[in-house]
Amino acid sequence: MKTTTISVKFQLKSASGREVFLKDLEKFATRNNIEMELVRRGPKGGKGPSKELQILQCLEEPDSLEIPTYAPADFTQRGIADRVGLDPSVVSRYLSRLKSEKLVRVRTLSIISEGRRKKVYFLTASGKELLAKLKNSK
Repeated sequence: MKTTTISVKFQLKSASGREVFLKDLEKFATRNNIEMELVRRGPKGGKGPSKELQILQCLEEPDSLEIPTYAPADFTQRGIADRVGLDPSVVSRYLSRLKSEKLVRVRTLSIISEGRRKKVYFLTASGKELLAKLKNSK
């Protein structure tokens, strides 16, 4: 009997959609006598740093931004999303979690390139400590 390995990579935005997809895939495999092994990859089991770590790294700031009146667009939700390669709505959820863990703080500042005020995110002292620990542990 010949064995063929197929690797499929997919990303679904909702947990319910993911579960429905996986159930349908299992039904298809059973009906067609296909042996299937599901390997889930995410921030914990995947390759590379987690998205939260990537966001923390985006928020490393020079000392000149400690008490800013203006900030670069890179520190806004959209700027972080562009740098990490995620949708801004996903970055918003990560930032909310990091904010609730007191790793990130938010201020409304004028954006240098836009001349308008937006929410700008900075690392807290705890966030800087955690990032330093994570960098040293590599």
